Amino acid sequence: MIRSVFTHPTREIHVSCHHKTWSNHVSTQSRHQSESTDRPFKVLDALKEIKVLDGSTEIKNKWLMKKDVERSRRISILERANTEDLASVWQMEEDIAKSMRFRGDLILKSVLLTTYIRCNSRKDVERKFAEIKSEVKPSPRLWQHMIRYDLDADNLASAKSRLSEMILLNVEPDGYTWDLFISYYERNRQMPEAFDLLSTASQGLYQPPRSSWMKLLWALGKSGHVTAQLKALTNIKAMGIKLDLKEWHILLDSIGNKSRRTDEMMVLYQEMIQTIKPDDTTWSTILTALGNNREMESMMKMFDSIKGEVTKPSCWNTVLNALGKNGYVDEMLSVMRDMKNSPVHPDGITWSTILYELARAKRTDEMFRLFQEIAPSIKTSHPYNVVLQSLGQMGKLDVMIQLFQEMERLKLPCSTSYGILIQNLANANDRDEMESRIREVTGTQLMTESLKKIIDKARIVIQGKQE
Repeated sequence: MIRSVFTHPTREIHVSCHHKTWSNHVSTQSRHQSESTDRPFKVLDALKEIKVLDGSTEIKNKWLMKKDVERSRRISILERANTEDLASVWQMEEDIAKSMRFRGDLILKSVLLTTYIRCNSRKDVERKFAEIKSEVKPSPRLWQHMIRYDLDADNLASAKSRLSEMILLNVEPDGYTWDLFISYYERNRQMPEAFDLLSTASQGLYQPPRSSWMKLLWALGKSGHVTAQLKALTNIKAMGIKLDLKEWHILLDSIGNKSRRTDEMMVLYQEMIQTIKPDDTTWSTILTALGNNREMESMMKMFDSIKGEVTKPSCWNTVLNALGKNGYVDEMLSVMRDMKNSPVHPDGITWSTILYELARAKRTDEMFRLFQEIAPSIKTSHPYNVVLQSLGQMGKLDVMIQLFQEMERLKLPCSTSYGILIQNLANANDRDEMESRIREVTGTQLMTESLKKIIDKARIVIQGKQE
């Protein structure tokens, strides 16, 4: 049994542990620290603040021979410091400077720097960083700390100055460094400036890595800067970087769906298929963009050219949805008949889309006929939910309850199904049936937060009707 003391500024806590267990813990913690990149200066986590007592020679393993426990104790104290502890940090820095053992310790100086950053003491941060630079070339991680500190303080000029100095000292900025600037520009809605920064850097000694260009590409798309996004893509291709299929999908969606630039999207699609084979997700993305932009003729032309290669219902469903919501109900039904004769079979989303659009177009007779035709093959709740909602809107509460009972027999109800039923029972002022259904679903996995909100609202409706 080993006796150790964890020291604390105001108290000492005595603990004991078995040597084998403690040694394994130390070894594990040490290995983790050697692999860590987020907090490189925190050493001997398992031993921080420990003073080894007399007779505890068993605990002297390989890490104790390499690292000084007193240094670890100082580091652990500094890492807990905040703005209120600034005076204590100054005192510790003064003690370190007087110590023969630690006055030149770069690890402790680096920890002091990050401590001053956390305490937001600008004067001390600049002083300590200048001191470190006078003794050694700071690591990329320290430069990142300084750049992030500047950007968090909205001091872009200082951050860019540090980046230039970093490059002059032949310290290569890694992806995280560039990402700090991209995130800053994104927060401040200045994405073209981020593009200018990376474009200028790509002509210098150290080019931003692929990951940073990709981050820039998606950020430009999210912010709607399509022109800059396409220029960034040109730069990426000039560097020999090739997009994979998923990255093409994100790019096509960004330009076609978010920015509604379908002409540019189709140009990119033609370029894409020269280097990589598209799949159902590719086509669904393009069809969705054309449908959202109400380019029905272009959408159908595109669909007719690829439907023989489609292997999943998603593309068919996209076309059905676009036709229905834009008022082309007859054309939607024609596509549905083609789909039924194709190798790709309709799924629950297919039927719920068609049923919903028929109900929205007030073609309820056709909706009910279609539902009766497909009901034996339905294995999901989505089509049933559409019909439940239509019955509720039509005031046919008895039929709606009968349909819900059929869903129960087939074990199909979901939380949405219960929500539709409870909401319509409340509108019909049927408290007893509503409360019965609420008790039925309470305590089950179907009781979601959204269903709870529907129930609360339904009870308010009932109360208002009865008052």
